[in-house]
Amino acid sequence: MDALIFLLILATLVAMWRGKRRLAGMLFAVALVAVVLLFRHHATDTLPISL
Repeated sequence: MDALIFLLILATLVAMWRGKRRLAGMLFAVALVAVVLLFRHHATDTLPISL
């Protein structure tokens, strides 16, 4: 998942560099959703703590 997010951000930067603003905006939105889903997955994990 981390590699996918990295590639999405990289593709967004390349699209902006080439002047494709609409494509870059869509890629940014997809990357943002992927980051939120990854954060939500890790934020709701239970830690195996034994006291």
